[in-house]
Amino acid sequence: AVKRSNAGFEIRRQYARRDGDNWVVMQPPYQLNRGDLVRVTVNVSVPATRFFVVVDDPVPGGIEPVNTQLATASTADARRDARWARGQDYMARREALLQAEGPQALDGLRQEIFGEQAAVIAREEEAGFFRYAGERRIGRE
Repeated sequence: AVKRSNAGFEIRRQYARRDGDNWVVMQPPYQLNRGDLVRVTVNVSVPATRFFVVVDDPVPGGIEPVNTQLATASTADARRDARWARGQDYMARREALLQAEGPQALDGLRQEIFGEQAAVIAREEEAGFFRYAGERRIGRE
């Protein structure tokens, strides 16, 4: 633990864990489980107006910042996963189609999977660029 000192600022951090519809204030030692939703509150008190102050509150390992009011992170993840799945499907079917029917058959497959992006994908492939050729590893715990 960091030794407390007073240099004109008082900074307090509070962790609360979501329990149903309630927030339960936690006390050290903090014990969390995967999937727990935690609210961090940082209170800063100063005796006078201050300018150019930065309070840096690092995110502890294993915690991912979430803004549940935006609900964009999960939507973006779902869109990215769907695009990745389409690309993986295309690459698997592309190889089989090349073997069976040759490169001329790829136009229909590109149109089926990528729609209006089919022409872009064709140009990229002609240049030797393949967007979905590898696996990905998700860094989340």
